Amino acid sequence: MTSLARNRAPRPTWLLTVGSPGRPAIATLRIRRTELGIEEEITFTAGYGADEEAPLDAIESLAEMLATRHGLTSMIASLRTARRDLTVPPRLEAPPVPIAFTLGPDSVHDIGRTHASRPPLNLRPAQLGPAARPALRYLLGDGTKAPAWTVLQQLIRHLKKAQMPGEGESAARRFESVFRAGEIALVPFDSVQPGPIRDAFGTQGQEQTDKDEAAPTRLAASDLQQRRGSA
Repeated sequence: MTSLARNRAPRPTWLLTVGSPGRPAIATLRIRRTELGIEEEITFTAGYGADEEAPLDAIESLAEMLATRHGLTSMIASLRTARRDLTVPPRLEAPPVPIAFTLGPDSVHDIGRTHASRPPLNLRPAQLGPAARPALRYLLGDGTKAPAWTVLQQLIRHLKKAQMPGEGESAARRFESVFRAGEIALVPFDSVQPGPIRDAFGTQGQEQTDKDEAAPTRLAASDLQQRRGSA
């Protein structure tokens, strides 16, 4: 993938991969060159049945690994009720509910550790990685309560009030990059429509069954951004 992206540069590269009927999953990766360096935007969605438990406990360790080893900028994890095979019916479905929002160590540094650690909410982030330059993970809920969107909205607005280092267009772009994973949270929950909040998932040759239709299942998803290298 690295060679493909390099050969296509400076054009952006968008990649798609899917799982199997035994473990339905869809992941997209968008790679592009910006003034800040090479940016990667990843969306990963996995389907779990009614008799399966989504591995929510793995989200924290995933966030820590990405933050300490892979230059994580920001990440949002969410849960929604949907079909296990990731197909999308032609009707309105419930939106995902956020579980956690993570800021990478560089993002925490740019925003300011004190400001990022003290949102005006009943919410205190957990530190991930080295204490000298940690990432921050904000636990928003268990994915079952829609008011978690309001909490995420308020958190994002608080973080965006920070004065980012630097001036001009470069600082503004860096600031925008930090919050790309959480940008959907800036849409008022009451006005959310199907288009902005879900991807048009396809199938992998697996036929939808009446059982799937009657018993929608839990779907875990995460969106994350990484910034690597220099321009």
